[in-house]
Amino acid sequence: MERLKEESEAIGFFLSGHPLDGYRNVDATPSADILREGRAGTVKLMGTVIDKRERTSSRGNRYAFVMLSDTSGMFEVTVFSDVLAESRDLLEPGNAVYLRASATFEGAQVRFTVHSVEPLDQVTAKSGYRVLVIAGQGNPAPALKRVLNRKGKGKVRVALPLGGGMEAVIDLKDRYAVTPDVIRDLTESPQIIRVIDI
Repeated sequence: MERLKEESEAIGFFLSGHPLDGYRNVDATPSADILREGRAGTVKLMGTVIDKRERTSSRGNRYAFVMLSDTSGMFEVTVFSDVLAESRDLLEPGNAVYLRASATFEGAQVRFTVHSVEPLDQVTAKSGYRVLVIAGQGNPAPALKRVLNRKGKGKVRVALPLGGGMEAVIDLKDRYAVTPDVIRDLTESPQIIRVIDI
């Protein structure tokens, strides 16, 4: 993940697509939208951690300035001692996180103060992703069983070729933790042609 930090510092963006491109269904507001709209108050953000600088206050409390990147740009948040103690390991460069924060404005500048931090994949696994898995030749069941190994709220529909241009579409009965990593792993299976958000 150090490569992500180096890319963003060197050229200001990620060469191979943003790490959060697969998280379109997450309930979070792009940082640039908050800044542009002057949206103060409680906000939900997601971002890839680029850098963390810890400091000690005059009272001896630790706090941190954390630089993150989302699909709309770079932004900085302040994490005070109580939240920092609970989430220090999550706020390491390369980690994708989900933040609840307060946004306050000083002129045209926004300041984000973080109230809670969660791993982004954990938040995504709780969401109701709906995907269509388009199977090719061969039996996709082993790949589906291997990759869909955690229960969650995501719904999965599978399209199976029947020959003669026909296909059968099956809704899997259980619900699963469907994350961008799960979608990628399914797509890389030789029995699966494509995975589409629906």
